[in-house]
Amino acid sequence: MNLIRTPILAIGASLAINPATALTFPETCISPPATVTSITGIDTRHAHMEARYTLPDIIQACHQGYVDQAGAPPNVCIARHKDLLQAPSLHAYADCVAGTVKVEDDDEIKLPVYPACANGGIRAVAAFKTLCPSYGGKIESEE
Repeated sequence: MNLIRTPILAIGASLAINPATALTFPETCISPPATVTSITGIDTRHAHMEARYTLPDIIQACHQGYVDQAGAPPNVCIARHKDLLQAPSLHAYADCVAGTVKVEDDDEIKLPVYPACANGGIRAVAAFKTLCPSYGGKIESEE
């Protein structure tokens, strides 16, 4: 029995979600993405996802350079964003029938939307695509 159980446990452990393979909550243009901790209601009127920042999220974002546009070296960027580990959970909500999405404290957005930083569209598009993968309407606008 142990001969069978050991490989099954090893396979199960290898399939476990870790920050490197986890679903990410969309980043802003100045903060890193976060790791999704729960999703409910995919493709419904009440789709919701929750996420938390992890140290691997922050390290990866700082090394890739898409946060801290001031050009700080990764170690400075990481130190600057470490307080995010204590931040409250992040939330996104979507109505996959009406084609609307709300990310954090941003206003609810009716799709299609131009995916830019200034209008919150970059996060809205990414969140909506995660929460409503079967949506048949247009998600992104040309401008």
